[in-house]
Amino acid sequence: MIKTDKILQELQKVRWHVAEKTFGNDHATLIGLLVDWWISLSPSTHTALEGGPTNGYSRKGMRGQCDALLCNNGSPAGVLEVEGSRCTYTARKIGSFFAARYPELKSLQFGILVLYTYEPTSRGKNRHLPLAADEETMKEVQSVVTDYPDKTVVVISIDKQYIRQHSGIRAEKGNEYYFGEPSKIQGFLFRNGRHLESRIFWEKTG
Repeated sequence: MIKTDKILQELQKVRWHVAEKTFGNDHATLIGLLVDWWISLSPSTHTALEGGPTNGYSRKGMRGQCDALLCNNGSPAGVLEVEGSRCTYTARKIGSFFAARYPELKSLQFGILVLYTYEPTSRGKNRHLPLAADEETMKEVQSVVTDYPDKTVVVISIDKQYIRQHSGIRAEKGNEYYFGEPSKIQGFLFRNGRHLESRIFWEKTG
């Protein structure tokens, strides 16, 4: 089992070059990369539940499934969420898993929130893709680790450049999903109400 204070260092081992070469709404790819990373860290003890179980809350609470539970010796160790639109909501949902309404979730030690961007904004020369990890979402993550000071949350942002495609399959039918090219992948570690550490996993050069 990895130490949560070393998790950014371990996340450097994710095959980020695959994310670099994936264009569009890469939700499924990112889940797969993180699950692959987790199991590869310790194949004898690590497993994952994809399309993870619900947090157990009713309609009055924040009910919902996670993208994956990362397990150690059969017990949940981390909750994984990958999100491209409802980022602040999803950060709050990680906190609902830490609340552990189900006793099976009480073993959770950390959450990983992977944020990506795929919807451009503005027009003409100003057309661009916003930063994946906006200020509101980061504040919500800080709130979660304030409420659960013994838990660690890592935010991974997949930032992209908007590059118009004029030929080839990525330009077909003008689908702007494929105009985003990853430019930087970085991680931010939060614990005990604070942002403690940042690390760049990959950055475009040239």
